[in-house]
Amino acid sequence: MATKLIFSFDSEDYITPEAADAELWWAEAMTRHGFTACVCVVAELARALHERGRTDLLTAWQAHEIAYHTDFHSRPPTPAQYLDGYGWDDGITEFLRREAKGVHDLAALTGQHPSAFCKPGNSWGPQACVAMARMGIPVFCDSPFLWDDDPTRPMWYAGQLLTSYHCHFDGYFDAPEGRLDRMKADFEERLARHDGGYLVMYTHPCRLVTADFWDAVNFSDGRNPPRAQWRPAPLRPPEEIEGMKRDFDAFLAWVATLPGVEPATWHSLSADYREHAARILPRATVLELLRRQHEALDAVVLEGESFSPAEIFGLGVSLFAGDGAPERLPDMVPLRRLLGPKEASLERPDTGLEATRGALQAALAQAYEFVRERGRVPASALLGRANVGPGSLLKALARLAREPEAPYRPTDRLTLDTGVELPRFAFTPPMTGLNFKGTWTVFPPAFEGKNVARMARYQAWTAKPALPSARGAH
Repeated sequence: MATKLIFSFDSEDYITPEAADAELWWAEAMTRHGFTACVCVVAELARALHERGRTDLLTAWQAHEIAYHTDFHSRPPTPAQYLDGYGWDDGITEFLRREAKGVHDLAALTGQHPSAFCKPGNSWGPQACVAMARMGIPVFCDSPFLWDDDPTRPMWYAGQLLTSYHCHFDGYFDAPEGRLDRMKADFEERLARHDGGYLVMYTHPCRLVTADFWDAVNFSDGRNPPRAQWRPAPLRPPEEIEGMKRDFDAFLAWVATLPGVEPATWHSLSADYREHAARILPRATVLELLRRQHEALDAVVLEGESFSPAEIFGLGVSLFAGDGAPERLPDMVPLRRLLGPKEASLERPDTGLEATRGALQAALAQAYEFVRERGRVPASALLGRANVGPGSLLKALARLAREPEAPYRPTDRLTLDTGVELPRFAFTPPMTGLNFKGTWTVFPPAFEGKNVARMARYQAWTAKPALPSARGAH
């Protein structure tokens, strides 16, 4: 099977004028060798190129695919910094306020609506995923985490398709001895690991000519000098630049001849993994999805389709608390692409709570109305006189799904498992180890981003592996 290869460029240096020459060289080299690059452009860079009259680069980019790399990239406050001071809804609003103009300007100056979102450094938040999806940007490249640490598998999270960068040109910049041969050998090894899937190779085009990052010179440790004090990055010696150009051009020429390599873009990735916006599932499928939540709250792959815990929760409350339930379970149930809770769920210290079937039914009905009106999993529901979280309700739905034909008697009593209110993904290393302190030179040294990390864990409800569309199509 062919390996689908994406070349992704983080195009961001809007301070150093010579960086545009590096961007132009990369764009023309990609075109010369028959590749469509995915150019992740900072909106301020596009505006700066327009103001400086660099229509040559803006024109060269028209042969490639444009993605969005935020409005100002490293200029504080970056996304994680400003999102850390907000909750869920106001965080989405704030991200849109700060970034929608950048998306608009980038589209106007390049003639393309962005195909993907690339975070600056390690600065992001789950509200950004929702906001980008609302602006018609379906892919989050250079993802902050992966599904079960599998770099070859995209995943869905908070409404976006997430994938990672796998390898780069950058590691070869400062090691010219035998560079081309090393690049070829490393690339062949990566092709073998990604056989039949996607392989993403990225670079920072500006570093072809700059000896340091532009933002390290101006914005490291959270510094935010006025624009008049911005300094361009130091430049490499001309012979160093020419050596890299020779090796990288030869590498691209070699890749273009390789059998089993299929050029791809973020657009093609999105098309390959596109999901139906609306689906109707038969009762038997919903019952099976619910039964699989009995042991652990987790995403499920069933009948060639992937379902997040949030989607299974929505299916469950629709089946058991929708119109006509519980006296008669519906034959078909709508699938809703739900988000996770926007706040912490109540985690009870005990692992069991006794309630009547009638009280459970009322709690499920409350949750059903919530997901139908709000489009997300509720943080809690009232069960008799106690509040319980969505994990408890999903475990209760799993129990009901094992005996769907049992008669409904409101006075019957049952014990709910109330020990865990978040799905499995929230307890995996990508989530438990989510941390911002010391992860990017632009962050202030004291920045921890605890609120962003907390919000990210709530959206573990939306996490699931992505499957190719052909397998999930109906």
